[in-house]
Amino acid sequence: MINANNQQPVHLFENSLNQHLSITGQTGSGKTTSTVALLSDLQRANQAAFILDPTGEYQHLPNASVYRLGDNCYLSAGRLTVDQLLFALGLPATSEWQMTLADAIAGLRVAHNLLGLTSTLKKVGRERRQWQDEVRSLGNWGRDYDVDLLPEQLIEEMIMPDPDLPQHHLLGQVYDTDRIHDHWAIINHLRTQLATSRFQKLFGNGSTSPAYELTYVLKLFLNQSMQHQSLVLDLSLLQGQGRLQQLLVSLICQTILRLRLSAQTSFPVTVVIDEAHRYLPNDDAKLTDNGIFRILREGRKVNLSMLLTTQSPLDLVPRLRSQFANVLLHRLAEPVESRLWPGLDWSTIANQAIGQATYFSAGRSIPVKVTEPQWWQKEHSV
Repeated sequence: MINANNQQPVHLFENSLNQHLSITGQTGSGKTTSTVALLSDLQRANQAAFILDPTGEYQHLPNASVYRLGDNCYLSAGRLTVDQLLFALGLPATSEWQMTLADAIAGLRVAHNLLGLTSTLKKVGRERRQWQDEVRSLGNWGRDYDVDLLPEQLIEEMIMPDPDLPQHHLLGQVYDTDRIHDHWAIINHLRTQLATSRFQKLFGNGSTSPAYELTYVLKLFLNQSMQHQSLVLDLSLLQGQGRLQQLLVSLICQTILRLRLSAQTSFPVTVVIDEAHRYLPNDDAKLTDNGIFRILREGRKVNLSMLLTTQSPLDLVPRLRSQFANVLLHRLAEPVESRLWPGLDWSTIANQAIGQATYFSAGRSIPVKVTEPQWWQKEHSV
């Protein structure tokens, strides 16, 4: 990038990417060109970048490892919270199902991690104290379990004392057949959802090609500083998935922050989220637990910065927008958008051609020209 006033280079990453940067503008205004130019600058400076790519257009980024969620990588279902799993599986988010699903997951974790079982955990006749000791022994390490066994494990949770000779030191003595019958339709629905190609590919390693668990890939990337290296996660299989793609991107960002907080290394990493409005809640109240927002708030203390692109600054709720001290503005559609930055001339912003932008930081604006990297020109030449 060069300063349009004096033709001098503008090393934007030196000034902005130790903080957070937002790139915003209409479709076709040059946001992607600016993003790839900045990524090329980061690679020349040996700074790592993790790109969440909604359409697959960054797959040819030089010196990049590319993974496609649902193809050659997947997220273990064990990484999902109970509420997230309820949502992903289309189950009722009632307190009864939250409790029952949590108990079923705990049972499968005990079976898999402590007892080495490949089947469900029988709760009928199980000592209550024995069960409590097993749960305490799990710790944070025992998160894996066989998600395909959930329907059968849910049945194992639907137990009760013997009506005639109850023994309350046991978790249960007989199956609660009335309860099982009442929930049979939902249990069958769960079987169907778990068997779908979408769920198997995203959460269960149902790909026909070799696939890696995404947390493992992220851990390697965040713990090993490699020259010029970028990691691209292609999310194109999530297009049209609505709230599910919001959930998964939030979970991925939470995982990045958690891994970085526990890592021994702290080399700078820039998290790039293209078309971020696809993944963000439009309600301020839902921000607190969102992974994108958590990186914006907590990431800089562990050398995590973020670059977001959006079609409009109004795509970001005010609390999220306030996290960006630096903005690269391409052509905008409405005058109200430019009023968010006092002193900007609307006519200038509205009439910027492709390759022109305005960099706004610390109350100052600089007109810039964006130069396409050579590799990008080759990829998009006719």
